Amino acid sequence: MTPLDRDNDQPEERSHEHMWPWDPNDFMNIDDYMDAVGTTTVRKLLGNPAFRPVAEIPAGELQEEIDRILDMLLEYSIEVDCRECSPAETYRFLTTIT
Repeated sequence: MTPLDRDNDQPEERSHEHMWPWDPNDFMNIDDYMDAVGTTTVRKLLGNPAFRPVAEIPAGELQEEIDRILDMLLEYSIEVDCRECSPAETYRFLTTIT
């Protein structure tokens, strides 16, 4: 099964083609899918980035660092929402999960 774009043109070229021909409607076969594609960590997916300790980042630059990390995650369609966290808590969370 090949994913098609919304215009029903050519099959989309994806960097994750190894995920197919897994049928997303076949929930009973998820173990076979995981065995076929393997697993990884977010940190490894991002290329093992190094993050500065939050104490070393000036307060005026903290949001910029957070935005940089969120942009890196978004490149892999990973969205994180930390609405009610302080910038320092958000940064620590993002650098811990990745």
